[in-house]
Amino acid sequence: MKHYKNRRRQFLEEWEQSDISNDYIFSKVMAQPQLCLQLIKAALPQLKIKRVYVRSQDGLSANLDAKDIRLDISAYGEGGEMFDFYAIANEAAFTEKMEDGNDIDVDALKNMLVTLGTKNDGSLNITETTGVPQTKIESFRVEAKANQSHRMQLEFAVAKVELTFNNTTETEQTITNLRFPDIMPNAATTPLFTPAEIAAVGSRAVNFTEGMSIPALDNASKTFYVYETKAPQDGYKMTATWGKQWDLPFSLVEIKRGQHLRINVD
Repeated sequence: MKHYKNRRRQFLEEWEQSDISNDYIFSKVMAQPQLCLQLIKAALPQLKIKRVYVRSQDGLSANLDAKDIRLDISAYGEGGEMFDFYAIANEAAFTEKMEDGNDIDVDALKNMLVTLGTKNDGSLNITETTGVPQTKIESFRVEAKANQSHRMQLEFAVAKVELTFNNTTETEQTITNLRFPDIMPNAATTPLFTPAEIAAVGSRAVNFTEGMSIPALDNASKTFYVYETKAPQDGYKMTATWGKQWDLPFSLVEIKRGQHLRINVD
C-alpha cells in the first residue's frame, strides 16, 4: 500500500509539471482543430494559416530503407503553401558530410560546394571511389488534397567527358601531351545544386601527364569530369601528340553539368 501511495504521489507531481510538450497532452489538446489553429497562428503568424487538418501521428515512408516523416498536424494556408524540396542521390558521396541524414542544416546544404579530387577545404570531394552526386532543389506548392505528387529530375553535379582514340593502323600507337586547354573555370569548386546560370568562362586546362598506348587495330578510352563552363573566345579544343601534333576543336558553346560528352578520335 505504501508503495502504491508513493507511486501515485510521484505520478501526480509529474502530471502537474507536464505541459504541451507531453505527447499525451499534446494529442488530446491538439485534437481540437480550433485550439490547434489558434496555437499555430500564434507561433507562426507569417504563414497566414487558415485551416488545419489534425491526424493521429501519421507516418510516411517511401520504402523500407527510407527515413520516416511523422506528421502530427498538417496546416495549410488558402491555396496551399510553398515549400523547398531538396533531393540527393548517391549517398556514398556524402558519407563524411551528411552522416546518416539526420539534423541536416538546410542552409549549409544549399550552399555546399563540390571539388573534383581530394581537398580539405570543407567542400564535398568527388573521387573515383565516392562517385558523383545527383541533386535537385525545387519549390512547389503543397495543397490540402489527396494524392498530390511532383516529379524532380536530378542532375549530376559535374559533366563527364569520355574520350576514345581509335587506332586503325597495324602498329601500336602512343598518345602523349594530351591536353584540354580552357575547359575548366578558374574556380576550384562548383555548387552542389544547379546555379541559375553558367557564369564562368573556361580558363583552366586539364592536362594528362601519362601517355596512352593504343594496340594495333584497337581503341583506348579515358574518362574524366569537368565543371560547367561557357566556351572561351577561341572555343573548346583538344591537343595531343599522335604521330604528329593534333589540334582538334569541338563545337560547343557551353558545357552543362550532367552532360556526357563522347569524343571519338580516329
